[in-house]
Amino acid sequence: MNKTFLIIALFASVFLLVVYILKQRSNSNTPNKTYTIATITKKEPKKNGVLYHYTFQSGGTFKGTFRHNSDKFSLGDRYFVSYNNYDPARNFLEIQHPVPDTITEVPENGWQKLP
Repeated sequence: MNKTFLIIALFASVFLLVVYILKQRSNSNTPNKTYTIATITKKEPKKNGVLYHYTFQSGGTFKGTFRHNSDKFSLGDRYFVSYNNYDPARNFLEIQHPVPDTITEVPENGWQKLP
């Protein structure tokens, strides 16, 4: 019985840690969220997918990465990125929202909502 309790406690702890990390990484609940355009700059094949690197501008150049299990993204692809106004290093690439070719400029302070 004691061993079972320890195993359950271990799994619960790992689960809570994963939830905490994902919540910290996600920027979806940030009240000071702004959107701009990021460009994929590098692809690194890994054992469990591809690690993509991207950059964007917001009063300086900022970087981010995301991992995907397919090779469907190309260098130079543009996607919207959401970031915290006060800490742009906290950002999240919105891979479900590619930037249309018709958008060629970004407002100086980005967008408060996706265009």
